[in-house]
Amino acid sequence: MVADVAVLDYSIAYSGDNKPSGELPWLRATLTDDKGELGAAVLLTFEATGLRGREFVSTWAFSFRESIDPGSIRISEVDRSRFDGKPDPELRRQDDVRGAGGYRFDFDLNLPTSESERFGEGSSYTIRLEREGGLSIYDLLVGSSSRDYGDSLSVAHVQGLDSGGSVWISAGGRFSVPTGEAVAAVPEASTWAAGAALGGLVGASLLRRPRGRA
Repeated sequence: MVADVAVLDYSIAYSGDNKPSGELPWLRATLTDDKGELGAAVLLTFEATGLRGREFVSTWAFSFRESIDPGSIRISEVDRSRFDGKPDPELRRQDDVRGAGGYRFDFDLNLPTSESERFGEGSSYTIRLEREGGLSIYDLLVGSSSRDYGDSLSVAHVQGLDSGGSVWISAGGRFSVPTGEAVAAVPEASTWAAGAALGGLVGASLLRRPRGRA
């Protein structure tokens, strides 16, 4: 059976002043295949699993498969029961979103920085991504390459650290699916590799060939 859920855990602090104070993973993103008005769609849930105190996320970045125009994506809000802020999702040209370390992405979720609206400890937020012709989780399980920090499927910027600074954190080049689900190959098979079972999860990686570096 084709896996329809992928989990990204953000546990790598790669550029910044310090590290978030909570337990790993500091953040989690869950991608789930879904149905939307335009056909096959993806639910994308953001969670602040390991942020503590005044720590909060200000930016969260992802990419799409190279054959997909980010401008063709429709975004709708699904659940904000654990988040009071007003997020600002932006769909850019491919590789137009820049993260620290030279990473380049296509889509970023900008989150408010005012104290009353921050995406911090315990926050959760879900959106739906869809387009004509359909969209699957594997269309987002592609990433960027940094000369200094390796491959990453997604990065996020965390502010409000105890030191008063901020840090960029990465999900690295791996995602996991529930045990018992088979990881499906995709047309760009040369970018696919299956990983070993870890802690009840099956790990795998799917990375875009490196395109530009900042």
